Amino acid sequence: MLDGVYLGTETLSVFVEVLLPTDEDVRAVPHKIIGRILTAVTRRGALVEEQDSMYVADDEGDSDNARMMRPLHAPVASPSNRESARCC
Repeated sequence: MLDGVYLGTETLSVFVEVLLPTDEDVRAVPHKIIGRILTAVTRRGALVEEQDSMYVADDEGDSDNARMMRPLHAPVASPSNRESARCC
C-alpha cells in the first residue's frame, strides 16, 4: 500500500511520501468541520451568535434560513440522539 501522493503536471509526476496522521490529527478533523459549518451558517444569517450563546435565527418560519437549518437541528434536538450527537 502506498502512503503518499503523486505531485506534478500532466507529463511529470513525482511520488511524495506522507506520514500517517496522528491521533491528534484525526481528532482535529471533526472540530475543524464543525467550525467551518458554524461559520458558514452564521454568515448566511441562519445562526445567530451572541456573547455566550448561539441560536437559530428563525427555526419556526418558512424563510430560506429556517428551511436550511431545520434538517440540521431536528436530529440534535431529539433526546434519544443527544448522546450519539456528541463529538469526540
